[in-house]
Order: sequence, then structure tokens, then C-alpha cells
Amino acid sequence: MQLIHSRSLAAGRPKSEVQKAQRRVTDSSLRDWVQRLSVPRNFYVQRKANQAVADWIAAQFEEWGYAVRRQGSVDNVIATPNRPADALALVGAHYDSVAGTPGADDNASAVAAMLGSAQALAGTDAPVCFAALNCEENGLTGSRDWSTSCAKAGY
Repeated sequence: MQLIHSRSLAAGRPKSEVQKAQRRVTDSSLRDWVQRLSVPRNFYVQRKANQAVADWIAAQFEEWGYAVRRQGSVDNVIATPNRPADALALVGAHYDSVAGTPGADDNASAVAAMLGSAQALAGTDAPVCFAALNCEENGLTGSRDWSTSCAKAGY
């Protein structure tokens, strides 16, 4: 990764800590995560598989040291740094799939990218929140629920 444009940083090679973080994530990890997630996992139709995926995602975040909570009626998985921050950047993806499909591209690949970001930033002071949203294939329910929850909390 190379910085091309920023209002506050000079373009050029990434900082050494960014390069170190990137090395934590391998191509084979990303591929393995997509394969693991690529099962029919619709919130309504494949409920057990959907729940198993949520549990696995939560376990990955916990393994990397994040504070993990389940949110809302559709079981969004939210991971935040253990240190408080005034503001958090958000990285999100939805983990459900269209009923009866393995959903590798929609959306296991994005969940794998989100997990890679979480793994790369684990153990740093990066103020990043990771949101694995559910029931997006059925009316964007997870993101609607989570955004309403954030608005009520004053975020």
C-alpha cells in the first residue's frame, strides 16, 4: 500500500508500522477466511449456519484482543479497541448471504477484507470499529438497526 494523496500526510512510502501491520495478513489467510465463510448463511433460511458464522467472526475479533459485543435483534458483531477513543473510523461488511447461496463474493470477500484489517491493526492504538452486520440481504436490517442504535447513543 502506498499513500497517493492526503490532506495531512506527505505522499510516499508507508510508515514502517503500517508495513509491519500489513505483513500480519497473508493471501492464504484471506483465501481461507473466504472459503470458511462461503456457506449458505441467510438470516432467515439458514439460521444455524448464520449463527455459526457470527460466532466464528466474534471469536476472531476476540482472539486479536478486541472488545466484542453482539448488537441488535439480528446479531450484529461489533468489535472495538479496548482503549477509549474520542472518534472511531468504521470498517464494516455484512456476513449474511442470499438464501441458498454460498455468498463468496457477496459478501464473504468483504468480511475477509474486514478481518484482515482487524488482524493488521490488532495490538495497535488505532481508533477503528469493526462492524460485521447481519440481515443485509433482507432490507438492510442490520445496518439500519445499528445506525439507529448509534444515533440514539449520540454518535
